[in-house]
Amino acid sequence: MAPMGVPVTRPSRILLATDLTSRCDRALDRAIQLAREWDAQLHVLHAIEAQPPAAPLGMDPDTYARSHPDPEPAARRALMRLAGDAPACVHVETAAAAEAILAVVAREACDLVVLGESRDQLVGPVESTLEEVVRKAPVSTLAVRSRPRGEYRRLVVGTDFTDEAWQALAWSASCFPGALIQLVHASWMPYAGWLERTTAVADDAAQKRARLRAQLDESGLAGRAPPIQVRVEAGQPASVLRRCAEDIDADLLVLGAHERGMLFDAVVGSTRSILRGMPGDVLVMRAVRNRA
Repeated sequence: MAPMGVPVTRPSRILLATDLTSRCDRALDRAIQLAREWDAQLHVLHAIEAQPPAAPLGMDPDTYARSHPDPEPAARRALMRLAGDAPACVHVETAAAAEAILAVVAREACDLVVLGESRDQLVGPVESTLEEVVRKAPVSTLAVRSRPRGEYRRLVVGTDFTDEAWQALAWSASCFPGALIQLVHASWMPYAGWLERTTAVADDAAQKRARLRAQLDESGLAGRAPPIQVRVEAGQPASVLRRCAEDIDADLLVLGAHERGMLFDAVVGSTRSILRGMPGDVLVMRAVRNRA
């Protein structure tokens, strides 16, 4: 069962946002695969950040229009070609990418956004489209970087013992019932490097593993097949999650978040460091607060 009585449902309307470059091909393939797996409606969006300017004074409008065509019809045709045989609703919005994504999510009641690596890749101090969508969207966001090779089969789910993290675990177990799931907690202790060979770190890890197993028992997920693996590692979340994902050759990392932002590790974790530190697919599951 889901933590705190929150219902777990698979996405029914998936929004793929693409800049129409090859960088987004992997995200397109994954969105189509998930839509088929979950029998979900697929929406495909391209954002046009500016319409062509008006004809300069003294220039023939028809001649100018031929050399500066309206990009919307071409973008709509390109989206339809991309979708191919997959049934999809096509959207072309004139707005900044993140703004367009949020508008379509609200208008079409989409419950999962799928993004690839776009022109504003995850470098530098400036917030990328992906990071802005993760921070602002009221729904879950999937960042696709790896080429899809079938269904997701090996998952790492990050936990900091919050309800948001447990919702992410319950959602993962429901949406990917046959997948191997490793539940990972990054145990960050000051001066952990100095304490590595003492009993303090080992005792802390043992206590947290026991706490995770107890919460698994309470959640009703302890009897899942295949069983959920529990792992506690010392270190910062981004480094620990990447190491654990590499160890099991994970094809998806799942994190829980509430409506104002990420709650993974309140002290040293951050959405940006985790998103930028993972080379593979990352799903930020938007948790539901229990208002009871």
